[in-house]
Formats: sequence, C-alpha cells, structure tokens
Amino acid sequence: MYNHTKKHSSYTDFLETYVPELPDEACRPIFVVLCGLPGSGKSHISNLITKKLPIVKLESDFIRKILFRTPTYKSSESRQLFEFCHALIYHLLSRSYAVLFDATNLVESHRQNLYRISDKNEAELIIIKTTAPENVIFDRLTKREVCVNRNRLDNSDATWTTYKKMIKSSEDIQREHLILDTSQDIDIILNKVIKRIRDYI
Repeated sequence: MYNHTKKHSSYTDFLETYVPELPDEACRPIFVVLCGLPGSGKSHISNLITKKLPIVKLESDFIRKILFRTPTYKSSESRQLFEFCHALIYHLLSRSYAVLFDATNLVESHRQNLYRISDKNEAELIIIKTTAPENVIFDRLTKREVCVNRNRLDNSDATWTTYKKMIKSSEDIQREHLILDTSQDIDIILNKVIKRIRDYI
C-alpha cells in the first residue's frame, strides 16, 4: 500500500524523479483530460499529443505502479491514487503548466473534481473522449494479454474482463468535449486539438 511517508509521498518528489525536465510555463494553464474505456486508444492519443507539444503527461496507470509496488486495483487504492493525481495536477496548473491527464475518467462525479481544479486555476480545459467499436477494443485487449513484447509505453493491465466491468460505470460527459474514434482517421481532429493547445503555450 502507498505510504505517505515514503520517498514519493509528495508531488514535488514525484516530479523530480519522473518528470525531471518540465516544459516552460504556458501563457495560461492548459488542462487536457482524456476519458475513455480500456482499449479505446487513450494512451495512443496522449503519446501523439506529447510527441508534438511541451506538455506534462500524467498517466494514472504509470503513477499507480509507482505508488503501489503490487497494485490490487481495489477501491481504497484507487482513491489514494486519484487523490495524489489531483493534487499533482493542481500543483502544476497553479504554476501555469500545460498538463495532460490520461485516465479512464468514466464517472461524472469524479470528473467534477477535475472541473473544479481546472476552474480554480482558470485553466483552458480540453476534454477528449476516445472511443472505438467494441470488436476493435476486444481485438486490442486480447492481443495485449498474449503479447510478450508489449510496447514499453503501455502501462495498462486492463483486460477484456476489465472492459466489460468498467463499461457499466461509464457516464455521459456534462461539459463540452471532443470525441475521437481511434479506429478511424483522427489526423484532422487531432491536429485541431494540438493547434488549440499550442496557441496557449
């Protein structure tokens, strides 16, 4: 379990260890929130964005494995994980950084916390929901399970069973957002998103 007295107990320790080279501060804080079920392409989109822009990527799957040596994915563990993530996001936005948060973010009450953090820091909020047909997601997740040489950037342990469980808790997003079907050509929409973010950096 995560112990708040350990090395990575504060977000500053985490940043110094895992994000040693922060980008320059933006003209105003920018907060990109990715939402979507496992296998919908969130990490693919986040990697495309971070390759083209100076933005701090915070991926919940990666941070979970830093905070918890052997993740259990229990609700108490997830609660501590997201408390840490939200504090880290607030810390960065309050200093006018561009931040991308890669997590499922399926429940609206949980997203409300992100809206409040964004509003309090007067950040430019960009919400992106990733989707894909269920047969495509099934293929992605089942291939991940049997893949020996997985992409080193893939930190997710989600399986098809995980997807079927999580789809029941997925709720509509109440704020303005973009929808990206990652099984289709996403270049035009993604380039518009990148241009919008770049305007504030």
